[in-house]
Amino acid sequence: MNRTFHRWTAIALACVGASLVAICLPTVVPALHGAVPAAEVSFAVAKQDLEAHWKKSYPTETILEISSGGAGISSEKIINLKKVPYYSVPAKVRVKRADGSVASFSVSVIYKKPAARWIFEDVATGNVQQEKASGQDAPPFAEAEAMITQGWMGKFSQEGDTDIKILKVHPNPSFKAYGQRFWYRYRIDLEYTSGNAHYTCQGQEVDLVKENAGAPWVFKALKNTGVCQGRNLR
Repeated sequence: MNRTFHRWTAIALACVGASLVAICLPTVVPALHGAVPAAEVSFAVAKQDLEAHWKKSYPTETILEISSGGAGISSEKIINLKKVPYYSVPAKVRVKRADGSVASFSVSVIYKKPAARWIFEDVATGNVQQEKASGQDAPPFAEAEAMITQGWMGKFSQEGDTDIKILKVHPNPSFKAYGQRFWYRYRIDLEYTSGNAHYTCQGQEVDLVKENAGAPWVFKALKNTGVCQGRNLR
């Protein structure tokens, strides 16, 4: 399930420098959407609200672990010409998806205090890290370089490009998976001639894909990625 940065993520990111005060909460943990009678919100309370929210929003996913993402962040928002305090509790959620893949999400549990008590508002979803299963390791880097070079030159020379040079394949590709299918996304720098212009490109993205652990690697170039500069040869 694809997720983008939530509208409240900006609140959490904008207030990293705010001063924080840690306050112990009563042992009674309120229910989801309940009011928290304390100066700030504890991780124990946020964990319960986060778990309930996740189960409701993503019923096909199984929560494996919820851990703290660090100290809470205070902020304010103007609502109807009045300053309303907000509080963000960072956390990490590790889940198993319906397709069997496992991923970890960085989230912020958002609370607001329109009066004397904190009220659960929402969950802002940030970065996601896909976990590799057995047999899903990347190819050795030298092999990846060779496959990417051969794949790019083979594909685009057939489309009419000439003087193709792969200048660099960047290491540390990102890993993604869906079901048994998985892939590694690399960035490359290259130059080539097309028509009457010569182009130099940086950060072009390409994938090495496997349909399952026993399948061969397949090269795939992604369109409209990277930054290219061209010069006219005439």
